[in-house]
Parts: sequence; C-alpha cells; structure tokens
Amino acid sequence: GTGVDTCEPTACVAGWHVKPGLNLTDTIGTTDAGTGYTSNDYAGDEYDSSGIAPSDAGIAGAPMAFATAHGDKGMITGHGRCSTQAGVGIFDGASTPEDITVVNTLADETGAEGAQYCYCQVDGFTPTGGDKVMVTSAPWVFRSAYGSADYCASFCAYDCAVDLQFGAVDSLAFRAAVLNASSTSATCVANTINIDWNPDNNGAHIKNMCTYEGAIEVPADPVKPGYTFTGWKLVEENTTE
Repeated sequence: GTGVDTCEPTACVAGWHVKPGLNLTDTIGTTDAGTGYTSNDYAGDEYDSSGIAPSDAGIAGAPMAFATAHGDKGMITGHGRCSTQAGVGIFDGASTPEDITVVNTLADETGAEGAQYCYCQVDGFTPTGGDKVMVTSAPWVFRSAYGSADYCASFCAYDCAVDLQFGAVDSLAFRAAVLNASSTSATCVANTINIDWNPDNNGAHIKNMCTYEGAIEVPADPVKPGYTFTGWKLVEENTTE
C-alpha cells in the first residue's frame, strides 16, 4: 500500500539464479567495534590507518576512500563526499538511525565552494575468505558539518571510517544508519555460460563465456588447408551460478 516493493525472489526462471541480498546490519552488527580502518584524503593520499593499509583494502590512491575491518566477518569499503547540502547527524541531536539524514543523491562534489558537509557511502563488502560484493545503490548518510570545505576534504573519509568501525556510544546511531542503508535485496541474475570452442582440427581450444540471453562472442574461423569452414555449432551448455 505504500508503493514500495519489499518482496525478494526465492527462485528464478530457467537460465537465471538467485543472487542473495546483503544484510550488513546482521553480518557486521551495530555494537561490536571493528578491528581496523584506513582512509584517504581528497588528494588520494593515505590520511590515517589502524590495523589495515589502503593497499590491503584495495583503495590505495583512491580519493576520499575508506575501509573498515571487522575481524572474521569481513571488510567494508566506501567513500566520503563533501557537499553544500546540510544534514542532521550525531552531533546535531540525532540519537537514533532514523534521525540521521540519508539521501540518494548529492548535488555537488568535494572541493566545491561551501562543500563542508560530510556524507558517507558504502560501496562494497568482502566477507572473510569470500569474494567482494559490490553495493551499487547505497545512499549517502550524513556524518557531520566542518568549518570549511578544505577541512571536510581532509577529514571526511577518515571520520566515516572511524565512526563506522568504532563501538563508541555516540557513533552507534551513525553506524546503524550506514549499515541499514547499505543492505541490498536478493535479485535474479543471469547464469554464466562457459563455452569451449573446439575447432576439431587439432587447433587450440578457445574458451570464453557469456550470460544467459546475452550476446555470444564467436572466435575467429579456424583454418585448415583443403577445407572450407562453414560455421560453429553449440552442442552443450555448461551453466554455473
């Protein structure tokens, strides 16, 4: 009745499979302190780290990027952004996640005149021993206002990281707001189809892949003296999820 679809798929039609959603609130938790953090400033230089380095987190040289480690649970990556758009945060009386300003878009970028309001956004999570899951639609969560745009450009990503991984009482509402906003729903995604092109003339096999209902990349025609190549034929599909 609200116009918002909160349903999640539990099965997909043939050729597609369920990609599980990401619930960082349940996975990371909103109270236990993290085990490390790292951050870069607006120039892409490492600003501060504890427990992990930018290179270990895959954010080396990335302007305004940050990462937080959470023991055997995994690592969160994201970035800060300074805007001219004011918000309400933990230093403005926001005591619950619902009180904190969360927006989908920001009108301006770090470095703009008057961009002194710091927002934080998660862009990925890597479970320990697993592959990174990209978070492509997380909104921006307001952290705080600074005295100048330059100050924000230097400290925003750092403060995003520290408050996200730290278990201090005054950071818990911010941390919960970021984790809640970064969770994603399960979706149906196309199966990956691995193709082994066998020229059947003692030539080298050519292996590539496509997705279900996607385009197929056909290799160059094999050449054999005395024969005219007439085309490829798919004889078997090997789908993986």
